[in-house]
Amino acid sequence: MKAHEKLAQYDNNIRSIHGPVICGIDEVARGCWAGPLVAGACILPENATISGLNDSKQLSHDTRVELIDKIKNLALAWSVFFIDAKDIDKKGLSWANRQAMEMAAKQCSSQIEKQVNIYLVDQTTSFTLKPYNMIVKGDATSLSIAAASVLAKVARDEYIMELAEKYPDYKFENHKGYINEEHKQAVKKYGMIKGVHRYSYNIKGFTNNNNKDEINLSDLIDAL
Repeated sequence: MKAHEKLAQYDNNIRSIHGPVICGIDEVARGCWAGPLVAGACILPENATISGLNDSKQLSHDTRVELIDKIKNLALAWSVFFIDAKDIDKKGLSWANRQAMEMAAKQCSSQIEKQVNIYLVDQTTSFTLKPYNMIVKGDATSLSIAAASVLAKVARDEYIMELAEKYPDYKFENHKGYINEEHKQAVKKYGMIKGVHRYSYNIKGFTNNNNKDEINLSDLIDAL
């Protein structure tokens, strides 16, 4: 069985238990040093399948771009929601993560007349919309979550390319706002960009703060 078939089978099993309308939600760039955190939400029809769809991290950029129109055309509803760096700094990463996912879910569910039977959420710190299932590696488990992850990833990559044009010295097109040596060297030379970099992240040698959010530095490295 191919990956997208397994993901679709999982969703159909969920529908048999909870009902036909499920909303998958995922976020990207929680661990980025620069740029927005973006969440995607997607409601697919019953028995939907999208050939080639998988966890967005397992797909190439070109494949994600090829899939995005298929997802949007098939979906009963979809949405993406951005939280910018300034709000992450002001209100914290945990708030930003929850806010982005819940707002994407609310915007998505508002587009259909039927009530969402269950929200399927890629594992996160918290989620308050009910009913929901929190799923470890949800983007590699559920077709709806995988679709949401591609929506969020493509939307954010498009935004990052705009940053790359605006700030060419930072080479955003290469690191997508995650921390790597090229990104660190650019910040050393040109400084952090207000409104773009997340000053609340405690990066040794670059920032000094009392941020209460715990940042897993492994999330900040090579997660492109």
